[in-house]
Amino acid sequence: MRIVPLSLVGLALAGAQAMAATPQPVTQQNVSLQLANALLDSTMAACHAEGRTAAVAVVDRGGNLIALQRDDNVGPHNTIAAQRKAYTALSSKTPTRLFGERARNNPDAPTSTLSMNCYCSAAAFRCGSAMKSSAPLA
Repeated sequence: MRIVPLSLVGLALAGAQAMAATPQPVTQQNVSLQLANALLDSTMAACHAEGRTAAVAVVDRGGNLIALQRDDNVGPHNTIAAQRKAYTALSSKTPTRLFGERARNNPDAPTSTLSMNCYCSAAAFRCGSAMKSSAPLA
């Protein structure tokens, strides 16, 4: 009879440990639509100040498109390029301006792939120590 109560105590302790080890959801910061729109507006204003037109995209930490703006008379390929530039900057953790510089300095370097086009630039931004998102200029 003593074995039964000890077994129940053992099961109770094992159950408590299992509950304590239950995986918890990850809490992550991400770019909001409000922040994405602010980034778009400031980037577009900077381009316009230099007399340039642009297509600008902001992606979240997973590379998903959050917001996109393009000027009138900007070709449709630039919207896709802007999104791909943002994705490339985020996934490589490298401003794509550096890819362009490398391509100019090394003529044999690849300058275009499915998700990277070195003729426009993008820069990922950080919040704390984590890479958050990317806003490219195409």
